[in-house]
Amino acid sequence: MRFAWYLEVNAVSVALLLLILHRVISNFKEFKDRLYGYTCAYGIIMAIGDVYWISVDLGYFENHIVLHQYAANLIWLLGLDAAAFFWFLFCEVLSGVKWTKSRKCIIISNLPANINVLLALTSIKTGWLFNIAEDGSYSRGPLIYVYFIICVLYLLYPTVHGIIMLRTEPSYRKRGYIAAIISYPLMPLICGSVQMVHPGMPLITIACAFSLMICFAALRSYDVETDALTGLKNKNGMLYVIESDIFRLKHKNAAGGTKQVALLLVDIDRLSRINREFGRTEGDGLIIKMKEVLEEALSDYSCTISRFNGDCFGIVTNVVYVGELNEMKASIIKKLSEYNAQPNLRYTVSIATGQAVYLPDMKGNPMALLSAAEKDLKENKGNDRQHIRRGGIA
Repeated sequence: MRFAWYLEVNAVSVALLLLILHRVISNFKEFKDRLYGYTCAYGIIMAIGDVYWISVDLGYFENHIVLHQYAANLIWLLGLDAAAFFWFLFCEVLSGVKWTKSRKCIIISNLPANINVLLALTSIKTGWLFNIAEDGSYSRGPLIYVYFIICVLYLLYPTVHGIIMLRTEPSYRKRGYIAAIISYPLMPLICGSVQMVHPGMPLITIACAFSLMICFAALRSYDVETDALTGLKNKNGMLYVIESDIFRLKHKNAAGGTKQVALLLVDIDRLSRINREFGRTEGDGLIIKMKEVLEEALSDYSCTISRFNGDCFGIVTNVVYVGELNEMKASIIKKLSEYNAQPNLRYTVSIATGQAVYLPDMKGNPMALLSAAEKDLKENKGNDRQHIRRGGIA
């Protein structure tokens, strides 16, 4: 009965983790996705260790039982240690912490995990983490709680960091995935505490698997808001920014604030013709160049740049008066003129703009603000374009 229970629980864990791995591997070039994949892989190793351990404990391996007991405990402990470390590193990379870009700092952060590895590998002689008697019976060693404290700290540090981020992050959707990261240790810690008191209950692995699945779903929903080509927010991401800004400024304005949410659309002229005459690779390069132009032109402004659709960028900002949008447009046109002034260009770039400011009658609907900006863009396309003709593209 116990074996069937362990086998079923860990089979569910492995199935969940393999499902996540299957989706993560498709984007394994990203460092953060590799770290998430490693966390899942070591979770699978924990599940294997769990089933191996109960097999040994029930006497399925009568020959060399001491060696099998040692191997089963070692597999599980090393799997937990590695999974905790890679989860910690994943969360820090996701948070954009600078030290994660330094190999030396990553090695230093791995030292506690290496201490756990040393304690586990030497326990067959020292008994630091566990003792295996000649009859194969298991007992905990004097340093087992040091091992678990290190693992718990790896899990709790990202939670504390996430709570700090949560207090300052205005985007509701991003707050959602931060909340998922914060909640990750909850199930493993509760189930781990129960398993520490009742060692015969296979709870930690299944708790980790479910928590990883919840976090994966939250993170994928955030990735849906990102444009693959530019790394900017896409239309969905832009709408969530508008929505969160409307809500935030509504409360600030109730306390005396005067800012309103504004949207500026920047449409690239004749992108489809550039794609036809020079190829889509050239068109993609122009989109990336336009992103760089916008980022440089608006570096002094507090705003969020997104790729609204194929040839249109959206800029969400908070303004006191409409003239601030005109200043932003002037800065964009100036930077674009500098780009067009470069020698030996095959073509020059022209744009049209549309803008709108959130009004109370929009009733908190971000689509209403977007529709107003699109209407203004459509009206301006005939007279607002910055036409510069050269190189065959008029």
